Amino acid sequence: MSHAAPSPLERTLQHLADREAARVRDEFVRGEFEHRSPRLWLADLIVYAVLTLYLTSVLVGLLLAAGVLGAFDWNGMARLWAAIAATVLLGSAWMTRPRFNHPAGQVITDATHPETLRVIRDVAKLLGAPLPQTVLLTADYNAFVTRAGFPSRRVLGLGIPLLYALSPQERVALIAHELAHEVNGDPARSQLLARALHALTVTYAVLHPPTTAHPGPLELLAALLMRALSLAPMGVLWALYSLLGEDRQRAEFRADLLAARASGTPEMLSLLNRLHVSELFDYALHKQKRAPERENAFEEFKHQLEHASPATLEGIRIRIEEHRLRLDDSHPPTTDRVRVVAAHPTAAQYLLPEDVAARMVQELQPHLKDAERAASIAYEEHLNGY
Repeated sequence: MSHAAPSPLERTLQHLADREAARVRDEFVRGEFEHRSPRLWLADLIVYAVLTLYLTSVLVGLLLAAGVLGAFDWNGMARLWAAIAATVLLGSAWMTRPRFNHPAGQVITDATHPETLRVIRDVAKLLGAPLPQTVLLTADYNAFVTRAGFPSRRVLGLGIPLLYALSPQERVALIAHELAHEVNGDPARSQLLARALHALTVTYAVLHPPTTAHPGPLELLAALLMRALSLAPMGVLWALYSLLGEDRQRAEFRADLLAARASGTPEMLSLLNRLHVSELFDYALHKQKRAPERENAFEEFKHQLEHASPATLEGIRIRIEEHRLRLDDSHPPTTDRVRVVAAHPTAAQYLLPEDVAARMVQELQPHLKDAERAASIAYEEHLNGY
């Protein structure tokens, strides 16, 4: 896939971000783990301001609606303007209302996946992390922790491609890294932040509609006005992500170091070098569909991982890091993460027995066919630009 050459402004911003990212990395290499950026306080103020504005608009909209319905002694014209204002305020509040995330995946229980859940509980206890209330298996080349539903529940999602292909201790590192985000001061875990970002994102999307092919003068004027108004939520979003970027990257470094304590440094380093090779999984899906040689795409991917040359893996890493974003990207470059973890070597505090690891793989077997189908569909949609 081709990428447009960065503009002079983008190159300048990238240079500044690289310099800041290197500073954060070097602080962690030196063992300065507890620094909290003053920017985080300003980000908190912006979040509170956004949420206060949202609640104020709801209250004002309700008061205006009450006036329209006769709660106040208003004349007809006042009620008309109040009705228009109430519609705008309450309509905007409804569109930007909190959404309760429900990530897709197969929920697992002790009845179906006792070994996997036992390992998760053991690692959580070691790290002092709260247990996830729901654990999902997904078809994605990914793992995550999030909040879902109402009331909010902690959810751990584990991608079958990773669980199937990783070594036992790499699986420990993967699980530990995700659970560590619950104890490492990651600002992205804040539910208030999530609500503010959602409200701003929806507001920007509403105010920045796509233009038609041949707009008329009035349509063009309305579009220009809407896009001018969209600059406000876009600017606040940019400011929030920029202010949070440094501390989100610090959170990733802390999660890596906590995970290394559980799995051992060599295994954590190995995991880091596995996480950026999703294109090998894409290749496995492609090969399994066109010229299968193994039982399923997950076996093919495992084969690709085991036989990929160092030059191939390094090429993938370089391509990814050439196109990474500014410091508002929550994940530092893999090379930086490797340097931080390698600077603080530690032995594994949790050893996953081979027989337990084998039973974890057995617990994945019933999901492989559906997961392969879902991953193949997602891959085809990506190729077709959906």
